[in-house]
Amino acid sequence: MSIRVTITKNTIIAHNIHKIEATVDSSTPLQFEAGQFTMVNIPTQLGSRTSKSDFQVETVPRAFSFGNSNNDPHNIIWYVKILEDKATGPHYASPYFKNCKAGDELAFDVPNGRMTLPDELPKKIVYIATTTGIAPFLSHLHKIADTSPQQNVEVIFGCRNKEDIFAQEELINLSSQLPNLTHTTSLSKPPDDWDGAKGRTTEHLSNIDNNALIYLCGNKHMIIDARKKLLKQNHNPQKIKFEIFY
Repeated sequence: MSIRVTITKNTIIAHNIHKIEATVDSSTPLQFEAGQFTMVNIPTQLGSRTSKSDFQVETVPRAFSFGNSNNDPHNIIWYVKILEDKATGPHYASPYFKNCKAGDELAFDVPNGRMTLPDELPKKIVYIATTTGIAPFLSHLHKIADTSPQQNVEVIFGCRNKEDIFAQEELINLSSQLPNLTHTTSLSKPPDDWDGAKGRTTEHLSNIDNNALIYLCGNKHMIIDARKKLLKQNHNPQKIKFEIFY
């Protein structure tokens, strides 16, 4: 079953990150679990846009995680990294989302994915993400804020450059709802005036509690390296959850 949405806003929130906001067709209210993704059907012709009268254009599926609370069945948020060097050929999502505007319509498949929260939360949860890999964790945090606001949570967010950073205001707002939330943003190529954490995400794993439930999302090399390092630190592999998209 396909679900139709209408884009309401396309906002550039970092130098190559777009925040896509959309409303769901009222005839098919959305149901998804925090942390899930969906396969979005992207038009294959650059610059083409679907409309209410034409959902027959050729499309290709691309995976995007929901970055918003799952309590709202009518609105969604996707975070899209625009790959300028791959804007042609089979990489249709970048040019489409770079140019889409309010009123454009898309269809996507039923939400899927296993990177959801357990019914009973552990004492501590740690999220490790690079760039748009933070999207499903923002969805998690909104759910935790609604259901378990005293939960102990840590977010380790890695970016390459200062210009890549986003979601900081949202993390600060979530901190006001989650008093036991801590978050670190680390740059692998920081400018001279950067006074925050430095280094790759995998350089900030040594102090993670061995009993924590750990989620990884983002660049596949980060996920592979982080998982190897965590296993060497005697973390339980059953408590390391991940999904690789790029």
